[in-house]
Order: sequence, then C-alpha cells, then structure tokens
Amino acid sequence: MSISSVSQFSFASLSRSVSSLNLLNGQSSSASAQNSVSSTGSSKAGDLRAEIASRLEQDPDYQILRKVFALETKLHGSRVAESSRHLQVSESSVEQLSEIQLVRDASLRKRVELSFERQFESQSRLTVSTDAGTSDWSVQTQSFQRASVRLDASIGLAGVRTGDPLVLDLSGEGIMTTGVESGVRFDLDGDGSEDQTSFATGGSWFLALDRNANGRIDDGHELFGDQNGATHGFAELARYDDNADGVIDASDKVFSELRLTQVNEKGEQVVKTLAEADVTALDLEYQNTRKALNLYDSVAQVGQFHRSDGSTGETADVLLGYSDIA
Repeated sequence: MSISSVSQFSFASLSRSVSSLNLLNGQSSSASAQNSVSSTGSSKAGDLRAEIASRLEQDPDYQILRKVFALETKLHGSRVAESSRHLQVSESSVEQLSEIQLVRDASLRKRVELSFERQFESQSRLTVSTDAGTSDWSVQTQSFQRASVRLDASIGLAGVRTGDPLVLDLSGEGIMTTGVESGVRFDLDGDGSEDQTSFATGGSWFLALDRNANGRIDDGHELFGDQNGATHGFAELARYDDNADGVIDASDKVFSELRLTQVNEKGEQVVKTLAEADVTALDLEYQNTRKALNLYDSVAQVGQFHRSDGSTGETADVLLGYSDIA
C-alpha cells in the first residue's frame, strides 16, 4: 500500500467538497415591482445549501482540506423581495467544477494547488397585474455569475510516502500519531536506511513482532503492514492464525511473542507485551474506512481487540507518512 508522494493525485470526491464553497463575486441584475416577490426559489436554494453543508461534514477529503488550510465554509443565502398577486418564476442553473489536484513537488517542497471554476445562470420572469386599469406588464431579469480561484501553497516535506502498520488504541481516545515533521528516525520500509517517520503516540501503540529477539523493534519488517508482502496489516497478522478461527489469541503460537511499541516523551522507543496492556485477543476481521489523522497519516482499515474484562478497543491499519532523511 505504499504510495509515492512525488506524483499527482486527483480526488474526485474533493470536487463535491469545494463546489459548495461560496466564492462567487459576480454581478447580477434584478427587478422589483410595487409589491413583493415570493421567496419560494430562495427557500429551495437555502435547503440545498443546508444539505451541502451537512454532506461536507461527512466528507473525509474535506476534513483534510479543513485541517490543512483551516477552511471555514460559509454558505450564504440570497434574499428575494416579496411581490404581490401573480408570480411566475422559472430558474435553471449550470455548475461546472474543475478537477482538484494535489500536486507534490519533490524538487522544492510539497506543493498543493487548488483550482476550480463555477458558473451559475438564472432567469426569472415576473408578471404583475394591477387593479388600476386593465394594463398588464412584465419584467424579465437574467443574471450570470462566474468565479475562479487558484490557491497555491508550499507545505510539508518533499518525497513523503506512506506505509501501513497496525496500531492499537489502548486509551480509547482515538488513534494518534506524531505526524512526519514531529516524527522519529525509524526505518519504516525496511530498506536499511532510517526515515523521518510519523510514529504512534499518546494511547496508540504499534503492534510488533521482535523477530530477532533483541528487545527492540528495529524496522518496519517487525511491524504488521505491507513491509513483508501483505496487502495491509490485518492480512499480515492473519498469516499467524494457526487454527484459522479469525482471531489471534493464546491458542496461536505468535500471541506470546507479540509486542506493542511507541516512543515516549524523550523520543525513546518503549516496548511492552500484550499481557502488560491487558490485551487477550486480536480480531482479524476488519472494515475498510477513510479517516484523516493529519496531513499525511490516515486510517485505512479498522478492527478490534479484546481485554480480559470483556471490553474492546480499536485496532487500525494506519497509512503512516515517512520520508527519506537527506
């Protein structure tokens, strides 16, 4: 699952997020009569904006954008003056949103480029009949708005890639990682060279197997991820399910050899056993998900582990950011 960041990414669902940003600054014309115009059209537009705002909060790609750029989206409704009597309004709209691209430039630093264009066209027809006389008259208005915005920012580190170790949330506070820039020197991909690596922190611990029994976790080959050829951490752990019951527990030989590791406040690696963490079993069943932890780290799959008191905690396969040390 390792992904090179020296490439160009395209997030289709990101288009849904950015399309709701109210960045229109065009000109519009309007007409009004003696009496007020019905606000039915405005009401429908308000409902649509509310629905878009709700969907934004559930969109993982928008979460990333908001975390990176601290975007605060405000959806503004438009008000239409009320008119009397006879009203006929027809409205059509066309929106075009360009593809949003995340470009990572290894030659300088990671470069994020956002560009989009939105077009909105509306047409209204107002027919008013007055009590005075027999004259009828009508007014037709049309407006057209267009806006385009391009945002460039140089952020983060060059050449960031991701690897996916399994992480246990022992505290129940959610999976936490340091992020690449605040990470440690650790050979996550197991190529023999140390990387600047985001690491588990707080109540989150990597699941590990001390293969050479030296009392420490030396590199990514001693974690459970794609470093040994598996598609992800749950698949790697499943290789040790001796009785094929879908659970790693005391009935499996590897269970007593499994370790948990993280770095402490001094930047030192800490290792402990599953028994010390009161972990009695690890489920191999998982669900795919998408949850951003920070700019580079995200949760890809989630499962659970069990404690001796019957309670459970979250096991997660985390796409963890790391980069070469210059």
